Amino acid sequence: MGQRSRKDHCVLKETVSRHLAGIIQPAHVCNPIKTSQPSSRLPDCSAVVADLSESSPIKDTAALHVVGLLLQVLRVVLQNLLMCMVSFYAVYYIVVSLCIGILRVHEVDSLLAPFDYTTQPSWQSPKYLVTVISMEVTYVLGGLIFAWIVEEWVWDYAITVTLIHIGLTVAVCVSYNVSLCVINATLQPMACSADEIECSSLSRRTGQYSVQTRAKHASGKPPYDRCNSQDSLDDLAMDDYWKEVEHITLSGEGEPQEEVQLKVPDEGEQEEAWLLEAGLATLFDKSAPDPDDTMVLLSTLTRTQAAAVEKRVETLRQTLRKRNRHHQVPDVRDIFKLPDTLESKEDEAESSERSENRKREITTDGQAVEPSVQPETETDINLEVSFSDQALRYKEGSKGSGEAVTEADDKLPNFKLSRDKTGFTKVGDLSPQDMKKVHRLVLIEMTALFDTAGIDLKTHKAVKLKVKESGLFGVPLATLLEQDQRRQPGTKVPFILQRIISHIEEEGLDTEGLLRIPGATARVKAVCEELEGKFYDGLFSWESLKQHDTASLLKLFIRDLPHPLLTVEYLSAFIAVLKLPTKKQQLQALNLLVLLLPESSRDTLKALMEFFQRVIDHKEQNKMTLNNVAVVMAPNIFMFKGFRNKISKQQEFSMAPETANIVRLLIRYQNLLWTIPKFIMNQVRKQNTENQKKMSKDRAMRKLLKKMAYEKQEKPPAEVCSSSQGFIRVQAPQFSKVSMAVQLTEDLQAGDILTRFLSQDSSLSVKREDMCLYEIGGNIKERCLDEETYMKDLLELNPSAEWVIKCVLR
Repeated sequence: MGQRSRKDHCVLKETVSRHLAGIIQPAHVCNPIKTSQPSSRLPDCSAVVADLSESSPIKDTAALHVVGLLLQVLRVVLQNLLMCMVSFYAVYYIVVSLCIGILRVHEVDSLLAPFDYTTQPSWQSPKYLVTVISMEVTYVLGGLIFAWIVEEWVWDYAITVTLIHIGLTVAVCVSYNVSLCVINATLQPMACSADEIECSSLSRRTGQYSVQTRAKHASGKPPYDRCNSQDSLDDLAMDDYWKEVEHITLSGEGEPQEEVQLKVPDEGEQEEAWLLEAGLATLFDKSAPDPDDTMVLLSTLTRTQAAAVEKRVETLRQTLRKRNRHHQVPDVRDIFKLPDTLESKEDEAESSERSENRKREITTDGQAVEPSVQPETETDINLEVSFSDQALRYKEGSKGSGEAVTEADDKLPNFKLSRDKTGFTKVGDLSPQDMKKVHRLVLIEMTALFDTAGIDLKTHKAVKLKVKESGLFGVPLATLLEQDQRRQPGTKVPFILQRIISHIEEEGLDTEGLLRIPGATARVKAVCEELEGKFYDGLFSWESLKQHDTASLLKLFIRDLPHPLLTVEYLSAFIAVLKLPTKKQQLQALNLLVLLLPESSRDTLKALMEFFQRVIDHKEQNKMTLNNVAVVMAPNIFMFKGFRNKISKQQEFSMAPETANIVRLLIRYQNLLWTIPKFIMNQVRKQNTENQKKMSKDRAMRKLLKKMAYEKQEKPPAEVCSSSQGFIRVQAPQFSKVSMAVQLTEDLQAGDILTRFLSQDSSLSVKREDMCLYEIGGNIKERCLDEETYMKDLLELNPSAEWVIKCVLR
């Protein structure tokens, strides 16, 4: 203790002695001593307490005075300690703010306290530099401020503040790890016992997490091999996910990025937007165009689809009633007055199910198999009955049998896609007019499917951002395709993405760790800048580009899109797919969501999935299985700009395996997901038929029909009734042959007609894969036929159609 403290000790002893003397003396002799305000210098009271304990018996008032003096000392200690704590954290946040501004760190979610779990120690990371510099400067300046505040005993206060800071750190660490353990426990399968599960491990420092529990290896069972596991996601695979997240975070630091802003619709806005997108705006806005189209659409809906519309209309009606708005939304009972129609639809669905003799099957590998007499199994995908109706039957059957409605999420069955002989319709086979009808029906069907499962979808809307209007990276897909289509009409996938994929395949898909091992961040950024200036001029040297750098370039292109590839509107729906009870329903929901994507996103996603499958085909060499590709690409597809700032760490932790599983399903079942279900096509045909009936009532249309009938009477009778006589006439206006008569047989397929056409005119320079037989008119606008379509069965479905051979832009 210093000289000043000893002097204060003597002063305190003298003061206490005077207090005691004044207490012992009579009251009229006693001169009260005025106690001054306590200074920041603290006296040593231990000697006083010792003297009092050795003295003669003292009155109670003397003891009270001593206690009061001790309380004064304690108050000064706490006051100084509080000032030190405030100054410590104030200095820290000031220094952190300056460091963030100087080092241009844009992600500060984990720099809100003087401790950090997520930053990997690296002098190349600005985030790590901010943490180190701020702590060192804070302790230096804090020591000087402590000396100025308390003037002595600086080390005592510094050590105390440090211990309090460590205590806060430990408390936060414990609470954080406990919360992660609780989340992990909820994710564990209920069937697993405690002795089969190891604790979830967390390493925030390295950015590696273990998301799912891992069962102990049975005796004789080899440990996980990166190229063997295809069915389930394990700890090692999820470690790759978090390594990818850490790499994305580090590669994006120091660069200014405009985050995607999400807008949550207000009450009632979501229902209005849904009805507008579904083509049912007239149900809440009488000034909306095409009320007849709305009624035609409503007349084609199934029971579950009608229930989904009723729910939105009723919710909007109640919302508008709360707002006291004058818009009159019709009562749902006035909209749907067709119970007989609904029953007839169910009868039609049942009859279509019984037509097994007209069905063939297509496996997930894209191969057709002969029809089987066995009943429908769990791996059969029925395209003729509404998915939501099938889900309702499953739900009712599960309740009656008492079976659980959940499945283990570790196996991927080999689903078979059944279809009848009228053909297989892929995205891009229909005209824009019919695709518009498909979009509306798919939206209603998707909503009905989630409603049946009791899942409430909350959609978001992206706020418009200032985006680049030209370039390669960070440009909206629609803008990028517009500038590419000026150079080559019909382009559906951006040139830069096509060239990156083709370069990776040219260099070889056998490179170990392809897509998983990141390239050098500095080189990738330099390549991006060089491509921006040289790509369209053809001056960029692709030969000098390393394989892993090219793969990182591919992932950077996806991440740099101003809006996520799966769109802000449907991103939450993609994540919610795994809440559906069965794999079949999950696959059906993904099918509908893919059809809902904008054309640019849908075609780009398809190109990526096909490339990922080709990478997986070389898994024996590159060690990249389906799971490995899925966990590496999931953060790049789902983590748009600013995504991690909009969710908590716990949400990010639970979403990791979900997003990886979604990408896994997209890759595994890509041959099925870009297919338009048969029941949707039947509804489109029905709408076209109803529209034609309404148009025929128009006077101008009747005159046109009379004129057409008069012209048909002058034509040769062979062309009038050719189909009734067992022939169809195929036209080819783009080629030299004007038309060709083809005799109908039970086995005649669309591919046979193309083969016959090419054999009759050998001078054609068009390749077989660039030609397609189209179904035009009747109850469809235009449809490119699958080569395995049976023409006689299709003619029965659409007897008024014309058949035209045309070139296809691919």
